[in-house]
Amino acid sequence: MSLLSMSDADLLNLCRAMRITPLAERFIELASTSEFMADQISGRELVSELVCALRDSRESHRIQEALKELGLPGGRLSIEDMNFRDRKGLSRPQMMELLSCNYIRARCPLILTGGTGIGKRWISSLLCTAAVMERFRCRFKRVSEILAEFEGLDGLALREECRRYGACDLVVLLKLGEPGLDAAQARMMAELFNEILGKCAVIIASQIDPDDWAERCFGNRIEMHSALDYLHAHAQVFHLTGGSLRPLYAPSAPDLPSGGKPGSEGSSQADIAGAPNG
Repeated sequence: MSLLSMSDADLLNLCRAMRITPLAERFIELASTSEFMADQISGRELVSELVCALRDSRESHRIQEALKELGLPGGRLSIEDMNFRDRKGLSRPQMMELLSCNYIRARCPLILTGGTGIGKRWISSLLCTAAVMERFRCRFKRVSEILAEFEGLDGLALREECRRYGACDLVVLLKLGEPGLDAAQARMMAELFNEILGKCAVIIASQIDPDDWAERCFGNRIEMHSALDYLHAHAQVFHLTGGSLRPLYAPSAPDLPSGGKPGSEGSSQADIAGAPNG
């Protein structure tokens, strides 16, 4: 049976079995146009349309799966959602340059500082989403989550896990210094920084000014001196200022069923998927 003699249902079923459903969907869409009916679409144009539809669908699926694995929102974040009026310290031209991912190609560290709710996580999410779309390998973690992963690892196992981070193109570290680290945790972070700085791009988000990291985050431990010196010499630092932006983007409270309580589940989703959070 030829493609043109198949019913729409037969074509869809065949393409579903072959895992190329978007191709069938695009063909059915084109077949209903006046250009197709009048034979104004050439064979080359038709094939190009179908192949591009399949390519775009698979690329969209790749991006969605990568974002899901990183814990980022499936909906595409956009610079158009950024509030440049109430947040200072990062301009639209600077953000556009960062979204080009050139800092990743240059393996440059970025540091975002500012108070709670100023948008550090949201900006980090937007930059990481742009990196995923450009096919860069990314990790997106809170420092506390990384330390929990590293806990109990011996020297060789810890070094190997840190090398996995260093094999990425971009590593995003959230909430550095919340809370401060003890001696064992500082050694873990020193090992991590030694493996990633200069080998991949890094985004570090913290409420604490980088000048205070040595004392407040790492207790002036000597293990961190080399990493902090590297960051001071090479990092682009963006000090975000302004009030918390969360009230501007907070959704209206939903009607709760009888006996219901506002739970942490909704809050965590807003923290990930909502507009600028800290």
